[in-house]
Amino acid sequence: MAELLIAMGAGLFVFSFVHRDAYARYFEPRSIFFSILSRLHAFYSKVPIYRNAYQKANEAYHLLGIKKAAWRFPATLWTAGLILIALALFFGEPLFFLPGIGLMLFLPTWANNQYARYKRGLTEGLMEFVDLVAVGVTAGLPLTAALENVAESSQTIFFQEMRKIMERMQQGQPLRESMMELLKHNNSNELATFIEQLSSLYETGGMNASEIMINISRHLRELYAMRMEKEVEKIQVKMVMPLFVSIVGTLVLIGGPIVMYVGKYMSDVGGILG
Repeated sequence: MAELLIAMGAGLFVFSFVHRDAYARYFEPRSIFFSILSRLHAFYSKVPIYRNAYQKANEAYHLLGIKKAAWRFPATLWTAGLILIALALFFGEPLFFLPGIGLMLFLPTWANNQYARYKRGLTEGLMEFVDLVAVGVTAGLPLTAALENVAESSQTIFFQEMRKIMERMQQGQPLRESMMELLKHNNSNELATFIEQLSSLYETGGMNASEIMINISRHLRELYAMRMEKEVEKIQVKMVMPLFVSIVGTLVLIGGPIVMYVGKYMSDVGGILG
């Protein structure tokens, strides 16, 4: 047996020099790990909750321009969760069970967060883009040139999307039609207003572009301020119940022992007087 192991080791050693790329592909620990993980991913994909989360994450990765395979983190997360659950069942330790379930149930939240990154990015870079285009057209650039130059000036999500839109326009797709794709992912008032007003401006040949872009910027800021006010109001309403529960819980924790002590004291006093 020892001779066989030595022969196999020597063979792998020689193989690593003769066919270095093939050796790295099949025998490198990292490659072996991802190969096993890939098979586990295919198995997990039969479960609806995993499959739906992966599909959403994969779409988000595509929209964000992330080249990394979207299945790696979900498969790793579920594998770690199942290992913890297996340890809990094998050793009879419930301490491992809840973290294992938590890791597996965290997957949809993680996938939603990836998609939310893209949705936030569409509005976070919007006003900066409008301001820069307004500066460009004020400096004398034609509207199309200003849009193209500004789209190339940053790697943030909205700028990347505008760069794709300008490329589609060069292929003959109308600006309005190209930009309407963004509303499928984020239908905020700011984005919808920007698309409508910019499309109208472009269709009229960019007449008075400087003044109109400045007005668009001002209007978008007003819409953003209104949305932030509504968000603050929603947060305040959501905080009422947790605050109420915290106050009641604190009163119970502090007042409970006091009430019990006073009740016991009064009972003892009543017993003595009786």
